[in-house]
Amino acid sequence: MTRRRGTMRAILGGMAAFALALGGATTAAAADPETTTITGTVTSAADGSPVTAASVFVNSEDFSQNGFAFVEADGTYRVEGLPAGEYTVRFDTSDTDFVTEYWDGATNRNSAQRITAVGGETISGIDATLDLGGAITGVVTRESDGSPIAGALVHANTGTLVGTPGLATTDSEGRYRFAGLIPGSYTVAFASPDGSLASEYWDGARDSFSATRVQVTSGGEVAGIDASLVGMGTVSGQVTLAADGSPVAGTVQFSSPGSIAIPTSVSINPDGTYTAAVPAGAYLVRFAPSGGRAIAEYWEDATAETDATPITVTAGQALTGIDAELDSAAAITGTVSVLGVPSGDAYVEVFRDGLYVTMAYTADDGSFVVQAPAGTYTLRATANVYEQIYAPEYFDGVASAAEATPITLTAGADRAGVDFDLSLGGDIQGSVTADGAGGYTTVTAYLLGDDAWNEITFLGTEGDFSFAGYLEPGTVGGSLPAGTYTLRFEKEGYCTQYYGGASSLDDAETFEVAAGQVVTGIDATMTVDCPAVKPKLTLSSGTVQAGGSIAVSGTGFTPDQEITFELHSDPIVLGTLTADAGGVLKGSFTIPASAPAGTHTLVALSGTTVISSATLTVTAAGAGGTGSGSAGAGGAAGALATTGSDAPVVAATAALLLLFAGLTLVRRRRAKA
Repeated sequence: MTRRRGTMRAILGGMAAFALALGGATTAAAADPETTTITGTVTSAADGSPVTAASVFVNSEDFSQNGFAFVEADGTYRVEGLPAGEYTVRFDTSDTDFVTEYWDGATNRNSAQRITAVGGETISGIDATLDLGGAITGVVTRESDGSPIAGALVHANTGTLVGTPGLATTDSEGRYRFAGLIPGSYTVAFASPDGSLASEYWDGARDSFSATRVQVTSGGEVAGIDASLVGMGTVSGQVTLAADGSPVAGTVQFSSPGSIAIPTSVSINPDGTYTAAVPAGAYLVRFAPSGGRAIAEYWEDATAETDATPITVTAGQALTGIDAELDSAAAITGTVSVLGVPSGDAYVEVFRDGLYVTMAYTADDGSFVVQAPAGTYTLRATANVYEQIYAPEYFDGVASAAEATPITLTAGADRAGVDFDLSLGGDIQGSVTADGAGGYTTVTAYLLGDDAWNEITFLGTEGDFSFAGYLEPGTVGGSLPAGTYTLRFEKEGYCTQYYGGASSLDDAETFEVAAGQVVTGIDATMTVDCPAVKPKLTLSSGTVQAGGSIAVSGTGFTPDQEITFELHSDPIVLGTLTADAGGVLKGSFTIPASAPAGTHTLVALSGTTVISSATLTVTAAGAGGTGSGSAGAGGAAGALATTGSDAPVVAATAALLLLFAGLTLVRRRRAKA
């Protein structure tokens, strides 16, 4: 303690002399009637005894005015000569088992209570009652021979500003000790002093996400938090363009399989070569070009992380030949206009299988260039023009991804002329109520296309909603294309419904949104009393050849209910299907060859009541159309039920056969006699 105080006094004396030499003020000066004095006591929370090992630091907000004092034997301290201003007071307990804190009980400077000094007064009662902290100790050695590493850096971190003590260094025996730690969960990181050995976290982890955390308690010491650092390995190779073998600029990135930590990366040299020093372990290697048309990939030749082949590096190993020949992207070019005028305030997004791939902003003349690997894509353009909102548009001039014209690229083959001309959009606004219950309701907007409803976008709301985010006064338009709309409302614990209270999309009420129009009052009240879902039939085709078969599926039927199917208007019984426990039924039926050509209705009956139907066009036998002429699994079993139109023919034929058989038998008996 005497040595520590002597060292501190020597440092402070030197600082004061230096400040005086520069003509500046120092807080070590004698008390001044124009300055403030701060006093208090520092004691232990455990037993109330003075904490004489503590030091008190008083600092202004910008650290231009500072004061310092040791805690005396009776636990008191006194800091004099403070000009008017705001100050924080820190009770520093470095190298002790007590936790450093700020007045009044704060663990960091941001949350510390400020003291305002006006000058000429003594502010007393700025006390601290210090808690015992926890401790972490351990030894850092070399794995190769077990020798201690002196000067190794050790960092204990809670992951927040609270309780983070900073760095410690190991002594000549490789030992370190953190004391006065705020109770909590810590990661402990180790690094060699010269970087020749691989850094690691306890216990042997390569990143903080996978590190084993150390739990610290008040007054407790966690020993044995050791590290044995291993030598680095090296990985080298060359990155070139597959098309012509030219070097590729960029970086090579190394990440542990399954890790979410930021990858380690090295730059690729101008000749395409690279060398990376990495700790021993398994790695995924990603080659990331910068500029040009090269496409990023993983070793070896994988475009996705899930398909990448990992490499294994051992300590001291020089792994060579981790090369890559990168494919070239193709370019898609075009122009984005708004109301016929090229726009420099737009961007184009590229999607593959519904997933975002890349994007590009337009230049001042509305032109854009995006690059992508070989494949099939859909593109969407959006414009953000001040005080005017234009509806996004998919290529080629449609409002939804389902209607978009796909663009297929081959390696290195560019596609030009992918142009967009955006129109003013509209907005839909309303509110959702649900018996006062909180939580989000998902509102989905559907736009009627040429032959089907298409999902355009969705949002979450706790009440009022707007698809344009509630427009500022004077703003024109919205983000929705003009057209016929309906909405779906979904909330956990409540019935899903469509606009107008309908239980299905087909039964929903609709409304029109014009370009630039804001449609209001599109409201919904969520309920737990769900209306019955109407059974719905779906046919595999709208046309079938007489004598062929048609696949039928349905939803919304009563579970385990047997449903009879007939072809109307003159009823032809096709057979029965039974719904499963979820009300779903599937099967197929043969359409009689005698069925007349034309438009019919395939109906589903419960008893004699029609509960669902679908339109079906029957073409004459041999006149084309669809159908295989046989019943599928789950449908009517080959033979059709007897119908009114077929019964006389069948009966007459049977009678003739019996008569013929009887005459033959009589003749044979007479001949024998």
